[in-house]
Amino acid sequence: MRFFHILFAAAILCIVVFCISLRGSSREYVKEVVLRVERRGEGLVYLNSTPVNNLEVSLTRGVKLSFSAKPAKGWRFAYWAVNSSKLVERNLTLVLRGETRVTAVFKKLVCALRIISNLSDRAYVNGKEVALPFESKYSCGETVTVT
Repeated sequence: MRFFHILFAAAILCIVVFCISLRGSSREYVKEVVLRVERRGEGLVYLNSTPVNNLEVSLTRGVKLSFSAKPAKGWRFAYWAVNSSKLVERNLTLVLRGETRVTAVFKKLVCALRIISNLSDRAYVNGKEVALPFESKYSCGETVTVT
């Protein structure tokens, strides 16, 4: 009878060890993973041709996703930040293998204003007197008055 008790205890121990080993490696068996899509700056982010903004969703591991970015007026697309990687292509295709954060980064356009004159060594820019030649940077599309 004692032999059966020992055999029973060994079987229970084996089952417990097996369950613990499955629990420790459960990440490999997850079928769904989290996708986060964000943007920095001004512009639109498209996921499979659908505009998204600050999206967090669970998707099936292995799904193929297409991203594209369209900057707003006065902005330019700079790059994608995918987890810790920087990618510069405007169109991006990923196969979801694990938890993934995709961020479209847009930068404000900056334009240079340069004034050179043979007639004067002074001008007024937005009401302030400046020496010529003059050069300064402004947001593209910003109104600048020069007299």
